[in-house]
Amino acid sequence: MEDKKNKDFRVLNFISAAVIILFFAGVIIAYFQMIRKTTEDNIVKDGELNAVMAADRIERYLTMGEDSIMLSAYALENMIREKRSHSDMVDYLTTQTSAILELLPESSTGLYAYADGEYMDGGGWVPEPGYVPQERPWYIQAVSDKGNLAIVDPYLDSQTGEIVISFSKMLYDGESVICVDLTMERLQEITEAIVEGEENSSEIVLDRSRNVVAHSDRSEVGKNYLKETGSLGAEVLKAYEDNTEGYFPVTYGGEEYVVYAMLLENSWLCFSVKGATRSYNRLAVPLIITVLVTCIFIAVVVVVSINSAKKSELNRKLELESESARAANKAKSNFLSNMSHEIRTPINAILGMNEMILRESVSDTTRDYSNSIRSAGKTLLGLINDILDFSKIEEGKLEIIPVDYDLAKMLRELVDMIGTRAEDKGLKLALDFDGKTPRHLRGDEIRVKQIIMNILTNAVKYTEKGSITLKVGYEKNPDDPKGILLKVDVTDTGIGIRPEDIDKIFMKFERLEAERNRNVEGAGLGINITENLLGLMGSNLHVESTYGKGSTFGFKLPQRVLDWTELGDYKDIENEASEAQQPEKKLFTAPSASILAVDDNQVNLMVFTNLLKRTQIKIDTAMSGDEGIAKTRRKKYDIIFLDYMMPKKNGIETLHELKAEEANQNVNTPTVCLTANAVQGAEEECINEGFDGYLSKPVDPAALDDMIRSLLPKEKIKEEE
Repeated sequence: MEDKKNKDFRVLNFISAAVIILFFAGVIIAYFQMIRKTTEDNIVKDGELNAVMAADRIERYLTMGEDSIMLSAYALENMIREKRSHSDMVDYLTTQTSAILELLPESSTGLYAYADGEYMDGGGWVPEPGYVPQERPWYIQAVSDKGNLAIVDPYLDSQTGEIVISFSKMLYDGESVICVDLTMERLQEITEAIVEGEENSSEIVLDRSRNVVAHSDRSEVGKNYLKETGSLGAEVLKAYEDNTEGYFPVTYGGEEYVVYAMLLENSWLCFSVKGATRSYNRLAVPLIITVLVTCIFIAVVVVVSINSAKKSELNRKLELESESARAANKAKSNFLSNMSHEIRTPINAILGMNEMILRESVSDTTRDYSNSIRSAGKTLLGLINDILDFSKIEEGKLEIIPVDYDLAKMLRELVDMIGTRAEDKGLKLALDFDGKTPRHLRGDEIRVKQIIMNILTNAVKYTEKGSITLKVGYEKNPDDPKGILLKVDVTDTGIGIRPEDIDKIFMKFERLEAERNRNVEGAGLGINITENLLGLMGSNLHVESTYGKGSTFGFKLPQRVLDWTELGDYKDIENEASEAQQPEKKLFTAPSASILAVDDNQVNLMVFTNLLKRTQIKIDTAMSGDEGIAKTRRKKYDIIFLDYMMPKKNGIETLHELKAEEANQNVNTPTVCLTANAVQGAEEECINEGFDGYLSKPVDPAALDDMIRSLLPKEKIKEEE
């Protein structure tokens, strides 16, 4: 019997050991696959980064040509319509060529055109006898594209003998064409710089015919990978055509490569090719170490009980899950910051350029169009802010910050904001304010205002006719003798909500009756955010609705009373606001002042410069932190504006480097951070890092003026009468 027990015990031990060995063998295999996948992912990320950087720099370079030709084409068309002289047209091309050469030194020969039956060149080039513009690729492609912007694939330029890419456009008369050339050497420099210092990596740019227009290996330039076989580039192109994802593996010459592909706006292809064989081979060392460590660990684990092993495994899994959760939260925070920056940057350009149109246009029609653009831009900003608020709420990072505030002022601002929207839709805005409500309260004024505005906005959006009623009152708070429950109700005569749908309105991204309400703007987050904000402040949203007749949304919110001064009649509040209205700010100029603006986005710099054009301030610009620091060593500035997020060296790093140069004449110059990163804490971070001011994008022109007024020496500011 004892022998049987011992035998059973040995069998059990054998089975336990076998299970443990099999388990850890599986762990080793999974680990190896995981680190191989991680290695591949890292290679893909590096390739994606290279491809994105190359594509961004190439498209930025090509965009300069596109912008130049579109602007100049418009001007030259007007000159032709006005029947201006040949010399006037040549003078214009010469002036624009000087501007282009200053912006793109050694990268362009400037503007030229065939207009009114004559060839004219802004750079002064006189073609050889027999030169026929109508037979050149730039003219043929422009006529073929019939007034659209034509991007001509690289060809040999008659003037310079270099390979160039042309941007041309046929003018309104169907015969005249204007053109500008950009050299391919700049593209070659970009591809070489991207992979500089990297082993077994290549950067390849192909045109629409799949000719190599730029390659980190110059010997490959000029080849056609559709016609050529047996090369790495040809294998990459073939694999690209057989794949649908942005990245894919390629095997060539016994080596493994990972390729990331990006299609540019002009249908060119950009490939980032990364050698993977060496990275995979290096995995052998950690694999061997893992096997040895695992064997030792198994020998120890066999001695202990199975229950102890299970407990250990459970703890390990919990730790992994905790680490994964922390990593996910960090990734989400990074995504929030990047999303805010990447979306707000183009919005800044759109709203900034639109502001210039509003300032400079004398056409009522154009101003109407511009006002529509501004309204749509603000709507888009509202959607972005909703998404950021929603994300901060989900992360638990949204804080409630109580401050002292005036309820009368808040209500007046809400009525002003929503009144225009209601009036535009032909809706009546009715006000029902309890005059005995305490006026001076303490709470999170910004969030209370946001909540009421969300409800009012929803009411206007879903009401086609009738009225919106805003009712405000209070009742004593039984839990706080020094506080009240602020009562707010918004009633509309809109479409109403079915009883079975009421719970759905609190869900994120939920849109009721999507087909019926397809023309109603919004992301479906407003009510969800409102309910969450109320929850953070100890309240909740209540809803009453009759389908087809209208709805009432309201809440009771605990607020501390500062004093029991009554709200009073709303007409008195309006009169009080009129009497206290601030005088209109005077315009100012500062022709003796000098400012430096640093931003890696050319359009942002253009917007910034134009917003301050009327002030006559001298503005220098720089496209990188290094370029900006170089300019501060040569010239004393009154204010420096630094973009927060720039490649290689961001705004904070640039500021620290500037402050570290004790001999720099601008070491104490006021600096302002310009950033599209609108997430919570961005302003505090900038101030803590040493900035004297902070402006978020899109830049508000009035806020920019106020910032400059506060930082410029008073003697340099001239007030306009």
